[in-house]
Amino acid sequence: MPALQAFSYIENIKIMKYDNAIDFLFNQLPAFERVGDSAYKPGLERVLQLSSIFGNPHKKLKHVIHIAGTNGKGSTAHTLASILQSAGYKTGLFTSPHLVDFRERIRVNGSMIPKERVTEFVENYKTLNLDLHPSFFELTTVLAFKWFVDMDVDIAVIEIDKTSASYRELMVLTKDVAAATLHAQTTANIKDIHDKQRIDA
Repeated sequence: MPALQAFSYIENIKIMKYDNAIDFLFNQLPAFERVGDSAYKPGLERVLQLSSIFGNPHKKLKHVIHIAGTNGKGSTAHTLASILQSAGYKTGLFTSPHLVDFRERIRVNGSMIPKERVTEFVENYKTLNLDLHPSFFELTTVLAFKWFVDMDVDIAVIEIDKTSASYRELMVLTKDVAAATLHAQTTANIKDIHDKQRIDA
């Protein structure tokens, strides 16, 4: 097989594997974009088990900034990440939803997570045959945190969906937390959660 043809074949295989991984994430797991609020699964048990299996990346993040509120979370997160990157910090960014490519959700210094890393993570998870039944949010959170740790980011900026209550889990999951919010009431709520529910996960 000529070198160019072989390269094209390998690239097509990679694309197929990535497409299969994305199909699994969106169609085999409960995702908010597909099923609404029923995708949310309360509690930390599943995500902590997942995190443990993948090396507890949530314990290894150096600094985390959570962006919570009602409107403007995504633009605030992107702006803050850009400022931090311009200041010389290696910055991870975890947002949702995406416009075109799932990988838009997970970035380091503006670059999307490689397709190969998404595929590798999903395939590793599937081979474990775990009886956890995580949500889309839980699995992609561990994927994002693991990528940020692998890339040795200085700061991770994470957009939190306040309306689904998933922000409660994220607030207590990471080791060092600074919260930037949009409304006074949200700030009060997050401070209360941080003071009362933070755990040494």
